[in-house]
Amino acid sequence: MTEPSTSAVEQAIAARIAKVRAEGERRRQQRAELAAARAAGLGQRHAAKLRRQAAAATPAGASSFHPNGRNPMPDSRTPAGTELWRTAHTLEDLGELTAQWLEGRITHLPGYYADGPDEETTSLVPHLAEANRNGYVTDFSQPGLTYPGGDAQRAAVSGFCTEDVADRIGAAVLLTDLVAIVTPPGSSNPTQIPVTTDDGEAFTWVGGGMDDGSIDDMYGDDCPDAVEALKAAWQVDIFDPVWGRQDLLWERLSAVWAQ
Repeated sequence: MTEPSTSAVEQAIAARIAKVRAEGERRRQQRAELAAARAAGLGQRHAAKLRRQAAAATPAGASSFHPNGRNPMPDSRTPAGTELWRTAHTLEDLGELTAQWLEGRITHLPGYYADGPDEETTSLVPHLAEANRNGYVTDFSQPGLTYPGGDAQRAAVSGFCTEDVADRIGAAVLLTDLVAIVTPPGSSNPTQIPVTTDDGEAFTWVGGGMDDGSIDDMYGDDCPDAVEALKAAWQVDIFDPVWGRQDLLWERLSAVWAQ
């Protein structure tokens, strides 16, 4: 068998790297689109329509969102409490502040342009706040839901943690239907699993984790002293493969902290 040439191997590696980078950029764009939808008071399912409308109105090669992947917000709407985030240095600090935002005690969360979580998140707040205070710093969550017309959401959550907490989460979901996607620090993981549909199309995904550039974009302005802790953390995405199921994921997540 003829061995592939060095140039062919290098080309294959370069193509793979380009694919991973393109996927990272797509995810950053997705987060920006969702943030823009939330800033306008829209829900997740409406953000896909916003994306399609923006694409139709934007000239080829141009972007309708801020170059750093976050939609800028007028100063008059800048939430209070950004100074608290600048005091954060560790995952523990970030988890406590995220829990306080979820509970309505503060009104700013890095990368999120609303004073508090979506209405659909209300029932999840006790579970999410508990997780954040136990070392799992969440950056995305959604309940399992079904909608008229056939669209649906899978229950899902993602966040940052230590290796020990990642192991505990893995043990808690083992032998259940739940799926945990674990990305070690500094690793590239192209996994993308759709967890929301809009008009029959995949819209929101989990898996893969944030790369360092996305972490800088999301957290660098608000809590620069905590960025290295996030980059050194493990990233864990958990989702329920059954569309619309509401309870299993949150019951098992709470069980992690009872171990």
